[in-house]
Amino acid sequence: RVPVEQYRQNLATLVSQARARTVDVAVLTPCNRPLLTEGAPQTGWPWDAYFDALEELSQQHGLVLVQGCQVARSAGLNPEDAFLDEMHPTAVLNRADGDAVADALSAAGWPGSPH
Repeated sequence: RVPVEQYRQNLATLVSQARARTVDVAVLTPCNRPLLTEGAPQTGWPWDAYFDALEELSQQHGLVLVQGCQVARSAGLNPEDAFLDEMHPTAVLNRADGDAVADALSAAGWPGSPH
C-alpha cells in the first residue's frame, strides 16, 4: 500500500497538472462492500486515511465531489447488488455512479471554464 502522504502528494500533483492544462477535476469517492453493509462501522477501516485525504484535497481545491457510498444508498443498492466482490462495482452501481457524477457536474455548471 502507498503511504498516505505519498497518496496525498500524488493526488495534489494530478490536480495541479490537470489545471496547468486548463482541465478541471471531479472526484467520485470509492465505496466497498463492507462500507455498504448495514450495521457495519463507518470508521476505523484501514482505508479511512486515504478516503480522508481524497476528501480534504477535494475541499482544498474546490473540486466537484460525489460520495460513492451515498450514491449506492440513494439508489437503494445492497452490497450484493452493488459489488462483484469486496470493492468492484457492478453495472448497476456503475450506472448509478455515472448518473450521480453527471448530475453533480451539471449542478456545478460543467462544462465551463476550469479553475
